[in-house]
Amino acid sequence: MSFIPTTEYREVDFEVIKEPWTRYSLEDNTLLRVRTAVAKIYETKKLGDLGYPNVGMAYGLVLSTIVPDGLRGPESKEPLKLPEDIDKEVSFKLILEVEQEYQTEDKYIIAVKPVLTKAVRTKKFNSLGERIYQTNIQNILNVRKH
Repeated sequence: MSFIPTTEYREVDFEVIKEPWTRYSLEDNTLLRVRTAVAKIYETKKLGDLGYPNVGMAYGLVLSTIVPDGLRGPESKEPLKLPEDIDKEVSFKLILEVEQEYQTEDKYIIAVKPVLTKAVRTKKFNSLGERIYQTNIQNILNVRKH
């Protein structure tokens, strides 16, 4: 996903401090690992009332699963078609939530927390024989001074 900067924002360089997985257990015993891969960070040129810049990001979501053997199957030959390939919405439980952290060149810490809001199991299998899941994930951001 991308943030579209306006003239009020500037791109800033940053270093990765940590990018741990946030982990969820799905009701079918699949372990879902989620991480936000930050590619660009933008800050407002003017600080807000609390003394912090507003922040936008260009990012992608990285998902990885560990699927129980009973949910494996042969690779699906046909491409995924939604909504007809939905098997069911699955409930989930948070196992571990750890913020990812990035330090900008002007010494702000940008903390990112990916939060799973929906998980749907499909009838399809990937090339590794794992079930394919569709998810909704929201990123929660916090800016701190270093």
